[in-house]
Amino acid sequence: MHQQFSKTTFELLKQIASNTQTAGELAKKMKTSLANISQQTKLLEAQDLIKKTAKKTQKPGKPATMISLKKESTTIQIIAQKFVEQKQFNLTFEKKLLISLWMLLTQENAHAIAKLFFQQEDLFENIHFLGLLKKDKTSDLNLLIITKKESLHKLRGEQAKQVIHLKGSQVIINLWSHSPEEIKNGFLRNEAYYLSLKEELVPLINESQDNELLEILGV
Repeated sequence: MHQQFSKTTFELLKQIASNTQTAGELAKKMKTSLANISQQTKLLEAQDLIKKTAKKTQKPGKPATMISLKKESTTIQIIAQKFVEQKQFNLTFEKKLLISLWMLLTQENAHAIAKLFFQQEDLFENIHFLGLLKKDKTSDLNLLIITKKESLHKLRGEQAKQVIHLKGSQVIINLWSHSPEEIKNGFLRNEAYYLSLKEELVPLINESQDNELLEILGV
């Protein structure tokens, strides 16, 4: 079980999760000493949360040591009458989605998207990125789904508009689906629609390793 992290260690984990980096790059970003970063990363490595790999550079000398997350996990604490429990588990796509929904959205919106997921899991296969688009003047939910080109046909046409029935109400969920190439090309052409995505976006799930795409989305 992971120990409770200090504020500094938690910020360090956030930096490592955002991008693979060297200890020197982390020290510069966090405005701290290299010795402090070294000590903190040793503790995280001992808990099996991060890994260090050697990367050859064009400069002579020792390879650079790159620091990255080793695995994705979470620890949940439940404190209720006659039931107190703590459990750590590795994160699957399903678990990441549910946790993101309940942490970032209202209860009704989280319930609606979760219900869509369990009713039509095939719509969420091979997803690179999932986010909520905060569009004005509409009560609908708008989801941005970035997936591989071959999967787009499942998300377009009639499937692009989903009606989810909740107790006493219904929620309309519009699916805005694109391939990574469509997003990048749209930004390259400075098309207003693609440029607006970054301003409206609330990230929910990121499975992409495409740094160019993530930079465009501001993730």
